[in-house]
Amino acid sequence: MTSISNKNFLVDTNILVYSLDRKSPHFPGVVKFFQWAQDNHINLAVAHQNILELIHTLQIDYGLSHKLALQKAKAFIAAPPFQTISPLPATLSKYFTLVTKKNKNEFDLYLAATALDNQVNQIITHNPKDFAQIKDLKAYKLNQISKLFSRFKN
Repeated sequence: MTSISNKNFLVDTNILVYSLDRKSPHFPGVVKFFQWAQDNHINLAVAHQNILELIHTLQIDYGLSHKLALQKAKAFIAAPPFQTISPLPATLSKYFTLVTKKNKNEFDLYLAATALDNQVNQIITHNPKDFAQIKDLKAYKLNQISKLFSRFKN
């Protein structure tokens, strides 16, 4: 398993997108969150799945060329405080344990399984309800950011 401290968050793809869209009303909150994470030595994880989703979204929804979308995605991989995580051999098994009839979002469940297998038990997302039924993963929305700041003060 990847060694990540207890102070860590998986960054959902929608947050990555907001960080690149200066016109988004969520842009200032994302920038503040990223700065807070860097200042407080909080690890931000992005999964391979996030990177692929980001490239797709930048091309399809934002009309970026493939080359430019790749450049923007690669920047997240290279920049602190981001750490890239990937599925492990047991991730598919973990995914199958998370699947229920109530929660059928396979992509979010696989992302959650990847995070949990890499000892990441928190996610920052615009859609915390997508992860609500996963007991070992705490989902936060950007508007809950002040709680996060006070929770990890130096």
